[in-house]
Amino acid sequence: LGETGYAQIVDIRGNVLASTRSGQIEGRSDHEGQIATLIEAGRATSGTCHECHGAAGQQERRTEVMAFAPLDSAPWAVLIRQSEGEALAPARTLRQRALQFGIPAVLVALLFAWVTARSVLRPIGVLTTAARRIATGDLSEPVPDLGKDEVGGLAKTFETMRVRLRES
Repeated sequence: LGETGYAQIVDIRGNVLASTRSGQIEGRSDHEGQIATLIEAGRATSGTCHECHGAAGQQERRTEVMAFAPLDSAPWAVLIRQSEGEALAPARTLRQRALQFGIPAVLVALLFAWVTARSVLRPIGVLTTAARRIATGDLSEPVPDLGKDEVGGLAKTFETMRVRLRES
């Protein structure tokens, strides 16, 4: 339960029957009225609470996260409490790491997409220029070899067309 967390078993009157903190056994819960209502209703719940009930002279109000679950076999319930900062620390750490690693990952993905798009658009631009030259009747310049993929195959077809048009 960490440094600030603790668990209690409480009865319907709000008496603490067992606790992970020494000194709380046989004491009263600071939410005894709500506990009775929840146990009678058989309703589990969770929420937050300001730890201001039992700590006399406490300077700051620390928000706690609470979970409450009634037992089926007895008019008792399990109450777990922990400071909000400690309980939510893993989620906050995860969010921080997601930002630390997520933003660079997105930037790398964008760079990869840009490089990939350029590798496709550059050969298409070369083919477009060659097709315009051929369309205007300039058959003097060969269409450059653009590789062995589909775009390269199209470039070879354009070159064959240019050669045949020139011969005719």
